[in-house]
Amino acid sequence: MPDPVTVSVVVTLLALKFAEGAGAQLGADSTRALGGFVARVRARLRGDSEAEAAVAELEAHPADGAAAERATRALEERFAADEELRRMSEEFIASVRDRGDLQHILVQVGGNAQVGKIASFGEVHGDVTF
Repeated sequence: MPDPVTVSVVVTLLALKFAEGAGAQLGADSTRALGGFVARVRARLRGDSEAEAAVAELEAHPADGAAAERATRALEERFAADEELRRMSEEFIASVRDRGDLQHILVQVGGNAQVGKIASFGEVHGDVTF
């Protein structure tokens, strides 16, 4: 069974790459690294029409929660069957921890923590409600 957190982070990274103007928010090295990661994910999904369609929908609508949910479900299935996809994703996520402009998407929780809701915001205009 794939780690649901890893799959969620991968979907978040894909959406970040697909979001308009993401390159302007990231440094050149992180933009290249993220682009390379997305290309490798797509290569691993090649031939899986459901996963390819879900990622294409996420690319067209990166801020759409329903598109992200569909991509998450499709990738969970693919992660369960593809050890290499899991390994390369875990390695890239580990490398993100060292990139100041990408590490804001990771929140680490350890020990016996009981977590209700976690939110990480770079910039907020308006109200936030949970």
